[in-house]
Amino acid sequence: MSHFGWGVPLDWREESDNGTYLYYSAAGIMASASVSTLLECPDGRAAPSLGDWESRLGTVDTAVALQVPGSGGGWRYRLSGGTQGPATVLRAWLPNCQRELWITVYGAIGTADRIAATIVAQQDN
Repeated sequence: MSHFGWGVPLDWREESDNGTYLYYSAAGIMASASVSTLLECPDGRAAPSLGDWESRLGTVDTAVALQVPGSGGGWRYRLSGGTQGPATVLRAWLPNCQRELWITVYGAIGTADRIAATIVAQQDN
């Protein structure tokens, strides 16, 4: 079985909704995480478009490579102008490109950085 792992601050409340994990802090920071099937392998040399996500989350200000142990690649996007304020999208995929992880953190950039540092991927052979 292949999977991803990640961590959020211990005091955050967790909920699950149709395969999406939702996390809430007492300070009002929210994060969502989901793992989905990937239809084709992203080109790791350029940040893939966020597609429909971008229209909901705002405008991409920066996109930089995200180093995730065990993954085939990843990107960190910082967005502004969305209805929920600034957001960070963390995206990573397995080396065989069968599954991908999406984590969106609304608000605190420092918290998004701490969550990004915990992400790991494992692909069973």
